[in-house]
Amino acid sequence: MPQSGSWNEDELAAFEAGLTAENLTAIMRSTWTWDDRALRRDLTRLLTTLRALGELEPGGDLHRLVRSRALHSASGFLAAVLGPRVIADSGHATSYSFAETLVRSPWLVGGPDEELLLKSVGAATDGPGAPGLDLAASPGFASRGLAAHALAASGDQDAGAELLSKIEAGALSATLAAAEASGSWDPALVRTRATLTGSQWLLEGEKYFVPHADTADVLLVVARSTAGPSLFAVEAAAAGLTLSAMRTVDPTRPLSRVRLSAVPAALVGTEGAGGRLMARTLDLATTWLAEEQVRGTRRCLELAAAALAAPDGPMGDARRRYAELRVQAEIADALGQRARRLADDPANGGVAAAMAHIACSETFTDVAGATLQLVGGAGDAVVDEVAGIHLRAQSSDLLFGGPALYYERLLERMDI
Repeated sequence: MPQSGSWNEDELAAFEAGLTAENLTAIMRSTWTWDDRALRRDLTRLLTTLRALGELEPGGDLHRLVRSRALHSASGFLAAVLGPRVIADSGHATSYSFAETLVRSPWLVGGPDEELLLKSVGAATDGPGAPGLDLAASPGFASRGLAAHALAASGDQDAGAELLSKIEAGALSATLAAAEASGSWDPALVRTRATLTGSQWLLEGEKYFVPHADTADVLLVVARSTAGPSLFAVEAAAAGLTLSAMRTVDPTRPLSRVRLSAVPAALVGTEGAGGRLMARTLDLATTWLAEEQVRGTRRCLELAAAALAAPDGPMGDARRRYAELRVQAEIADALGQRARRLADDPANGGVAAAMAHIACSETFTDVAGATLQLVGGAGDAVVDEVAGIHLRAQSSDLLFGGPALYYERLLERMDI
């Protein structure tokens, strides 16, 4: 049976080596916890942290902190999943192999190294300042982050390629209308219809949460034909197209409801290929968005560091919380860089994008919210800046479905 005591290096190495997606999901399935959405969320967070650990240079303080965080998370996760199997052998070999070492885990009750964590606060103001986050109501995300990626994913070498070149040259503004009333990017939920009448496609339906539709020259619309979801290009001035602004929390990223009533459209790419195109576009768009989220996170940390450094700045728990957020930000940055590096890798790009989306979305929201509390006495200009960034963090986190969907998206991308 498992014995109390301390881990040795061999046990630690074996424990870490066993923290794979295959082993962790097998343990969940063996304990009937696989359908527990909270534990599935914890699994995706753990896998994301473990992946980030592999992106960091071994031996440094940051690597030690993230490793400590990962082992603490893994110990807590396994204890929650295994339950009484931690203290008694139930006959499941994989579970018992973890339980033998888990019961002696110093991370089961302890967290990251306190000394290292607080040391990171002292280095908070080292290096150049973080660039500010541009919160102007620019259609760059809609055109370059969404529409351009959808066109690239379509593989259309004719009209699609022409539209893409115009967007890249700044000669055309475009957006993508993919989600409907539910906000989901699930191709199975596309209800907007595309009907071919003679040689002309006509679209009928409604789209929601369409960014910067009010300033777009062209709308790319995902609609369902008899072959399945497909991508269509619609001129903004087309007859039958009606826009109405949606009330939003972030005024710098306007969203519209788009009504289509017998709207003429042109097919882009292959009819029926919209499902794969939506998945690919989502991966590329969230990778693009992650870079913005990292910039916003770093700007907030810079402003928080200034508040902490003030003569009357907060101490104690606030400084520790700030240090934890700095570590979280490094994890997000590492995963964001990995997603950009693997964006064109068909085997690993989707998983990398999903991990970056989770880490960067959660981190941006957490850091912006914490910074808003820290800078309360820093002056109106600083408070207003952070408040604006906080709204952007919320809208970025929820635009593609939010936590309810992005944890499951990672498991889907990993074929789990």
